[in-house]
Amino acid sequence: MPIAGARRTTYLPGKSTHPAVTAIPGEHDPATLLLICDSCGRAFDGDHPPRAWQALWARALGAGWRGRDRQIGPHSCRRCAD
Repeated sequence: MPIAGARRTTYLPGKSTHPAVTAIPGEHDPATLLLICDSCGRAFDGDHPPRAWQALWARALGAGWRGRDRQIGPHSCRRCAD
């Protein structure tokens, strides 16, 4: 299930500082969302993967993630945001 407004981008070393897609469908349930760190690739979905972007982003912020409040990012996990 594609995410509205999301684009798939090939990451080329030295050509881009972050991929264009950082919120993707969940692995076990494609109706849920998974957040990906643009710096290290770490994934976040919380304890129970949400179906709505704002719910996922609110949980990620609470866990120390930083970035834009849009699915296309960029987003950084707590380790990379420091």
